[in-house]
Amino acid sequence: MHKQRGTVAALLFLLVGASAFATVPAGHALKIPGSSTKSTTTTTTTSLSSRPNSFLLRATPDDTDSENNSNNKWLVPGIALASVVSLSLAAKIGALPGPPNGSGSFDPYTDAMILQDVGATLLTGTLGYIFVKANTWAAEKGYVNPKDSRKIIHTLSAPLFVVFWPLFSTAFGARFFAASVSLANACRLYIAGSGGDKSLAFAVSRSGDSKEALGGPFLYVIILFASIVLAWRDSPVGVIALSAMAAGDGLADLLGRRYGANNKWFFNRDKSMAGTLAFFVGSTLCAWILLQVLWIDLLPSSLVPADTSPELLLCAIMLASSILEVVPWGKLVDDNWVVPLGAAVMAAVAFS
Repeated sequence: MHKQRGTVAALLFLLVGASAFATVPAGHALKIPGSSTKSTTTTTTTSLSSRPNSFLLRATPDDTDSENNSNNKWLVPGIALASVVSLSLAAKIGALPGPPNGSGSFDPYTDAMILQDVGATLLTGTLGYIFVKANTWAAEKGYVNPKDSRKIIHTLSAPLFVVFWPLFSTAFGARFFAASVSLANACRLYIAGSGGDKSLAFAVSRSGDSKEALGGPFLYVIILFASIVLAWRDSPVGVIALSAMAAGDGLADLLGRRYGANNKWFFNRDKSMAGTLAFFVGSTLCAWILLQVLWIDLLPSSLVPADTSPELLLCAIMLASSILEVVPWGKLVDDNWVVPLGAAVMAAVAFS
């Protein structure tokens, strides 16, 4: 019961901290004393190179874009800082559960644990920002195909974040500090999707349309947020779902576009056998490596034969997930959530 109360309290503190700073809608100018406020409507002049081999979509922002970008650049750091402060306060007053004590309850958060989780949050948030910014810069400069930049971010963002999870403390509430990083990224994507961060929208969208940032990329960070809060380092379910969503789907696109032109599936010409193979191999290896990093054991549940190999179960889950990814769902179903959700359900059934 204390665990459930702690989860509810942590989410409340997290959301209150974020909403306390997020008082201005994304894409709108913040009112700064002594400054004039221009119209919040953004106009972008977009030009495509007429050369056949040109793949770079260039956007030239006007003065309004520059003002909005300048004003919005402090919004996400402010939300992140407010969330961390709120969680630290919750941990300090005992509203956030500390480490489990083995008797079904939790010990209090110590000051050292709070500092550890705050430090890990700031470090991972900063490194994540640098990683995305480096990819957006490379795409804008034409060093990387925008499609490749988008999928590189998709493939590596979640797994790289998971690699740093051991830096957080053993407290139950540590997951909420980590989740605040995903919350900040969700806010960044909301701003980008509302026209407030053209470079990020350019890097994560297929066509350069900023509204695409509120589609698959936004769903990506929401699934990451849910995996952290619900599974964290206590269960393999979250890691398996994230590996299918990130490494599996990302590598399927990256390698499928390069090596799948002549091996398209007969029932879905948008998918290739090369991409499906990349999905299966990439997601399986990613999940196995991350499980080793987090020291999470794969223990078959009572719903499967006791002598079943855990590694074989993992391969079966990723094979089934690769099939889900290649199914022609159409516009009614988005494989951005079908694949990780399917992987999570199968993992929850297969492992205890």
